[in-house]
Amino acid sequence: LAISKGADPAKIFKTLLGANTSMFYPKETQSLIRQKYMIPEDHKIMLTVSHLVPRKGQDMVIKALPKILKEIPNLTYLIGGRGEYFESLKALVSELHLEAQVRFLGFIKDEEINDLFNACDVFIMPNRQEDYDVEGFGIVFADAAACGKATIAGNSGGAVDAIVHNETGYLVDPLSVDDITDKCIKLLSDDELRKRFGQNGYQRVQNELNWDSVREKIYKQINKLSKR
Repeated sequence: LAISKGADPAKIFKTLLGANTSMFYPKETQSLIRQKYMIPEDHKIMLTVSHLVPRKGQDMVIKALPKILKEIPNLTYLIGGRGEYFESLKALVSELHLEAQVRFLGFIKDEEINDLFNACDVFIMPNRQEDYDVEGFGIVFADAAACGKATIAGNSGGAVDAIVHNETGYLVDPLSVDDITDKCIKLLSDDELRKRFGQNGYQRVQNELNWDSVREKIYKQINKLSKR
C-alpha cells in the first residue's frame, strides 16, 4: 500500500508483530473450561475470540459446522467476544439447529483468554476483507500459537504473515465453506498433525513472533539508520 502511494521501497522496513508471551503461554486448562461451559469430556473444542463483525468469519465456521459434524460429531465451537454481528450469528446458529454445538461466551476478560486458548484443540478465525475493513496482522493467531495451538486463518490481509501454511496451521479461502470444512476436519481428526502444527507455531513465537524479538529488530534498524 505504501509503495502504491509512491513510497520508496528502499525506505520501507517491515517487521511482524508479536505475542505477549508473559500473558499467553502453555498451561493445562481443559478441565476448567469444560466444567465452566459444560462441555462434554469427549468433545473436541474449536475456538474463535474476536470482535463480532462480519470480516472475522465466525459465520463461515457456523455454515461449515453441519458438514464438519458429520465427520467429527463430538465437537463444541466456542465464540468469545461482543459486537454488532452477534444477533446475525445467533440467528444463523438457530437456522442451522446448532444450539447444542455453538456457545457464545460474550466478553472475555484478559485473565481468561489464556485459559481459553489452552483449552481449545483448534483456534480458527477465517478472516476476510469487507469493503475497506481488512485484518491488519491477526495478532490473535500469534497469541494462540504462543499456547501451542494449531490455527486456521483466512488467506486475507495480514493473517498471511501470522500463519505459515502447512506448518503452523492452515490459510483457507475465507469464502469457501468446503475449504474451511476440509481443513477443520483434517486438524480435528489428526492428533499428531495438530500437535505438530501447534509445536511449530510455538517455536515460531519463541524465535520471532514475540515483543522482545520485535523490539530488537526495530532497535537494530533505528541504530542502523542513525549511523547512516
